[in-house]
Amino acid sequence: MVEDFNSNQTHKTPVLVYHGTDAIKGEKIITKGIDVRLGVGELGLGFYAAFNILEAIEWARTVSENTGNSPVIVKFAIDSL
Repeated sequence: MVEDFNSNQTHKTPVLVYHGTDAIKGEKIITKGIDVRLGVGELGLGFYAAFNILEAIEWARTVSENTGNSPVIVKFAIDSL
């Protein structure tokens, strides 16, 4: 699908992305926001989100196994990319 990002449409549908983490980190994201300096994903420092919720679920399981906390998914609606 090709989308014209230069169009003057004012009512675009938000893009949903998902971040897999554990319950403690998920709560911090919700209450304090995203701090990219804390992320240590497979690709290095940063904050990662997936378009595919199944990828986020898999990562949440990995994180929770390492921390012992419950896995959670944080969903974001982004106005534009």
